[in-house]
Amino acid sequence: QGRAVKIDVEHRIAFVRVGEANAELYDEYVNRSYLIDAQTKQPIRTPGPGGIAKVSYRLQKIDGVWKVVDGQRFD
Repeated sequence: QGRAVKIDVEHRIAFVRVGEANAELYDEYVNRSYLIDAQTKQPIRTPGPGGIAKVSYRLQKIDGVWKVVDGQRFD
């Protein structure tokens, strides 16, 4: 369709709980990404202020590696 996207995301990450094998991570991020023309790299529309997303992830250490096992988005 001749469009691409300029990704502009600012994360604010905090670990809520950390244990030997379980952890919970909270991320409140601002997403200011916008569509651009793939050829000219110019915005298709005027970029807006962005939106705030709030998510939490539950991590579990499996075989020595931290893995996301669950997540939840908040309004």
